[in-house]
Amino acid sequence: MTNLMRLVLPAASLEETSQWLVPWLGEWATNLGGYGSVELFAAVFLVVMTAILLPRENRSKVRGPLVALIAGLFFTGLVEIWPTSAAVRLPLESLAFFGVVCSTGLSLFLLFFESSPARKWMPQPPRILRDVLLGLIYLGALLVTLMEAGVAPTSLVTGSALVTAAVGLSMKDTLGNIFAGLSIQVEHPFDVGDWIQFDPSPQQIGRVLEINWRATKIITQDEVVVVVPNSNLAQTAIRNFTKPTVHSRRSVYVTAPYEVPPRRVQQVIRAAIVDTPGVQSDPPPSVITSSFGDNGIEFWVRYFTTEFERRDGIDSDVRDRIWYAFQRHGISIPYPVRDSRVRQVNADTEAHIQERQTQQRLEILRQIDFLADLPPEALNQLAAQVQRRMYAAGERIIREGDAGDELFILASGEVVVSVGEPGGSVVEVNRVGPRQFFGEMSLLTGQNRSATVIAAHDCDLLVVNKAALSPILEATPQLAEFISETVSQRQAEVEQRTAEHRRTRGITLQDERRDLLKRIREFFSLE
Repeated sequence: MTNLMRLVLPAASLEETSQWLVPWLGEWATNLGGYGSVELFAAVFLVVMTAILLPRENRSKVRGPLVALIAGLFFTGLVEIWPTSAAVRLPLESLAFFGVVCSTGLSLFLLFFESSPARKWMPQPPRILRDVLLGLIYLGALLVTLMEAGVAPTSLVTGSALVTAAVGLSMKDTLGNIFAGLSIQVEHPFDVGDWIQFDPSPQQIGRVLEINWRATKIITQDEVVVVVPNSNLAQTAIRNFTKPTVHSRRSVYVTAPYEVPPRRVQQVIRAAIVDTPGVQSDPPPSVITSSFGDNGIEFWVRYFTTEFERRDGIDSDVRDRIWYAFQRHGISIPYPVRDSRVRQVNADTEAHIQERQTQQRLEILRQIDFLADLPPEALNQLAAQVQRRMYAAGERIIREGDAGDELFILASGEVVVSVGEPGGSVVEVNRVGPRQFFGEMSLLTGQNRSATVIAAHDCDLLVVNKAALSPILEATPQLAEFISETVSQRQAEVEQRTAEHRRTRGITLQDERRDLLKRIREFFSLE
């Protein structure tokens, strides 16, 4: 008792108080008997146990049940010291009983939720649930006191139905907030410290500061505290940017001109933002082609960050990195421009456009090794006839077995040449890089495609068909000899690789055929 009184009484008066309070309490408990004695000793025992089992940093919470116990003792002492009429004695006894019951309930609450064993073996309940339980303790103590005094609680309710209805209607919103708060605490859609969006407007995004029985406090990026009733949160869709993990994906959109291949733009963007502060490498950033707009191709840049509170600054850094990368690679960011031009179409204009396109193809043809010795007139004639095609990585350029009469010259990129096997497998027989060509057999002999060619990377191809090549071969016989020599050498390499694979596969097929025959004989019991 001395240790408990130190929590509520000044240290200077502790000895003096103990000298008269402890003997008086023992004498009072001895003479009390009957009404209140059991409750008193139970309350004292629970207060002592609470003071012993509570952690040192939380022992100040014992003041609640101790004050309630002292209040009960005070009113009981008034009844014992100053005998009065029954009309006055009954309320004093009820107050004394109420204090003792409250002390008991509060002690039990602290033992179940605040004591060292409870903190070790039980998860701590949410604050709003603890507040509701405390309210139920006081309400239960009041009901028990009324029943002890001979008052039926049901008579209070039935006798004031109109008042009860009025109170219920007036507290409808409050009760709704309380139950919504309980639902939030039970389901845990968000916790204190989480970043959530509680309104369709992107400005209504903030970090949760507090969740109480009536409302939730949220601080936005503008350092403005918004108090949202729990009933509103329970009726709206909540986006939690902190759960289930702290990784949240951000999106940035950028537009590039149509003249630049999309794969090249994607590579430049990924390389530019991969080491931006705040951008996570796992999961890695990604870029996809979003749409074809009026002024350019729109790209959707997606990245993950664990610093959601810095999201606007990180978005800005990502855009800055993309701008500088575009400048280094000669990629302009188009902006909406309405340009009205009047162009008179005539023979001279069309000839100028055709000449400019031919000159562009001619620059690429001059980089091909087997065309280096071609006379300028023949090279100009070929440049005027060829077509330029671009393929993305993974696209199929030609398919094995299809008809065709086109020769493909690889200006940039790389392709994979593969052939199919009877068993359904596919064998890679060659890889063709810049300044090489493929598809020559269909062009030279008219036979169907003997292999499938797929772009390994983004490819820039010049396509020469039979009509364009025929006059060149007639005028330049050495070109035909060079092509035939290269074709013969390549065909020999392909046949050698295919033969080796077929020999290996033949052994495998023979083993499979022997195993299948054995199982058939065993299944049908054949000799």
